[in-house]
Amino acid sequence: MFPRLYEFFLCIYLIILFIFFIIFYICLPRLQSLHKQIPTSYYPIFYTISSLVLNFVFGIKPILSILLHLSILIISNFIGVRLRVAGLTGQICSGKSTVAKYLTEKYKAYVIDIDELNRKVLDYDVVKTEIRKKFGDEVYDDKNQLDKLKMRRIIFADREKKKILEGITHKRVFSLLIKTILKQKFLYSTKYIFIENAILLRFKLLKFICFPIISVISNNKTEVIKRILNRDHCDGATAEKILENQMNSEEFICQSEYVIFNDEGKDRLEEEVDKIMKIIS
Repeated sequence: MFPRLYEFFLCIYLIILFIFFIIFYICLPRLQSLHKQIPTSYYPIFYTISSLVLNFVFGIKPILSILLHLSILIISNFIGVRLRVAGLTGQICSGKSTVAKYLTEKYKAYVIDIDELNRKVLDYDVVKTEIRKKFGDEVYDDKNQLDKLKMRRIIFADREKKKILEGITHKRVFSLLIKTILKQKFLYSTKYIFIENAILLRFKLLKFICFPIISVISNNKTEVIKRILNRDHCDGATAEKILENQMNSEEFICQSEYVIFNDEGKDRLEEEVDKIMKIIS
């Protein structure tokens, strides 16, 4: 009984250590960009503490402890580097989809649209049940499809209801996102993966794991409003409300590694993408 318990806790400890270093290597470029260098003294301190735990708690000999740590570092570094993804964001109807299509066609990148994942999650039966409980049956039509325009009006008018909806969908969207990244990286060996979302910079976790982040913005508000009206078939007031809920240009500029101004046509847009891809390739 005791040896099995010992082995169980040893495995749990090593798995936690392994996951910690994978996350560390995924986030390393972001840490470096933020100038948050980990003091050199932290490494021997961490290694010493971990070795003491393995030695005195689990009875692992020093030489085996060194081999375990080296194995974890090498494997987690390999996996962490492989799992790195870039971010594609910007104002709504600013040209993100055009950039995403160009990245897919020319650079064979795989672009994960968070909105698309969200649409898939909204079709889950368990999600529909939860939404009906929180918002009522009136947000669904006769075909059991969510009335997105009605729901959009509700959550834009009440921030608390917006948080309720996010609480239902976000955890499931994130789970689907992780599965998609793992599948593309390890099953299809995809070199470039971009996470696309208009509000990516508002999600701290996504913002931290994505590097670099490319933002597409437009200074022509009238044109953006026109695109929203054509895309969503909504009224002018709703279009304005949607735009108000977006971050302003200055925020995108300050929080992104690269910014593309989409005000000079498709050819110019593609030229800017080529410049960025040449740098990050």
